[in-house]
Amino acid sequence: MVKMTDEFDKFIEEKTKKTESSFDPEKEKKEWFDYIDEFYNMLWTSLDKYRDSGKIIIEHYDVEISEEYLGTYTAKGLRLQVGNDVIKFIPIGTFLIGTKGRIDLEGPSKSFSFILVDKNSKGPNIQVKMYTSEEEKRKDEENEKSKPIVTPDWTWKLLKIDHDVEFVDLNNEIFLKCIMETVNG
Repeated sequence: MVKMTDEFDKFIEEKTKKTESSFDPEKEKKEWFDYIDEFYNMLWTSLDKYRDSGKIIIEHYDVEISEEYLGTYTAKGLRLQVGNDVIKFIPIGTFLIGTKGRIDLEGPSKSFSFILVDKNSKGPNIQVKMYTSEEEKRKDEENEKSKPIVTPDWTWKLLKIDHDVEFVDLNNEIFLKCIMETVNG
């Protein structure tokens, strides 16, 4: 017969074992920084003509971000000067609900949010499940476990909130329109 202390010793040993975590905060930050650079590269392409002629002045600045899993770190923000108006692209974070990352565009008249979501996503996907029995719940959980894990194909989209919430694919026209509205309203 096993003594309770032996069983408890085994319990403590299992609970205090150092498990090798696959989470690497430095890797997560690097990936986030790469996505920020990807976003800025898309923006630069939209503004090349205006940047090259000096009609828009673009400069990087540091943004301090604090996230639970990554701690406090510095990311790259972007400041655009259009005439006398200044607008800012501000990275918000990567550990957010419903998105892999967010960058806000803020200006004198309006603001926009750009989010990193799955390429095929057109809007939020909220599911509510109700079960009439524990057996039904168990079967659904087993069914979910057997589904293959799908890795998202992350891409930047505009978060559009009118009557509904919609994720809009980015292109040059969307960037230019957002900049104009941020300045002019």
